[in-house]
Amino acid sequence: MKINIILTWIGATILGALVPVPILAAFFHVMTARAVSVSAFIREFLPYLGAMFPITLGFAVVLGLPVALFCRRKRWTHWSVAVVVGVLIGLIGALMIIWLLQSALLTSRELALIAAVGGASGVLGALAFWATLKLFGELEPRRRGDAGQAPV
Repeated sequence: MKINIILTWIGATILGALVPVPILAAFFHVMTARAVSVSAFIREFLPYLGAMFPITLGFAVVLGLPVALFCRRKRWTHWSVAVVVGVLIGLIGALMIIWLLQSALLTSRELALIAAVGGASGVLGALAFWATLKLFGELEPRRRGDAGQAPV
């Protein structure tokens, strides 16, 4: 029984990291491409996928898991909490990218676009994480026999 819980959390973490990867890869391809064409996009998309997944997985493990465990402990298991947390985690990632690219003299429009894509990808990852846990019953309170609800 314990292994099912562990595998569910590992699967939710990996899925939460995988879902925003195509969106981020497409965004960074369009931002850095000299000419946007379908053939160039297909040819250069896989390297972006390979580069984005370790980054999103790192965010999911370092920021997402501790926050998810904290929210579960407090019984804040509604999907709206996942949205708020996802936006915050995505914005942290966007701020890191903006900090790394500060010498590139980004326009305010590009800064807003990076922040919007970062926040949106954080929301998508958090909702995928939440949906996986919800689907496998990890957000439901645990019961101990007939004694009633046990603290989670």
